[in-house]
Amino acid sequence: MSNVNPQPSKDAEELKARLSAQMTGGVRWREIMLKFNELEVSEAWEVGPGKVLTGLIKRTCSDIQLNPVNSGVSF
Repeated sequence: MSNVNPQPSKDAEELKARLSAQMTGGVRWREIMLKFNELEVSEAWEVGPGKVLTGLIKRTCSDIQLNPVNSGVSF
């Protein structure tokens, strides 16, 4: 999934195009969260400083186990 298209894909060319579009496009976070629910995602990892995405996931997908990783030690 990507910010520009919240549908899963494994196609390399499509993913390259999405990454390029993601650099200048808007974020479709709500649609991504709804897709997580639809796909019954059970676990999510937020890599990097802060917990903004973890907080957003908690509000939309309360059943997902959240794993914030902000250092090599916490991984």
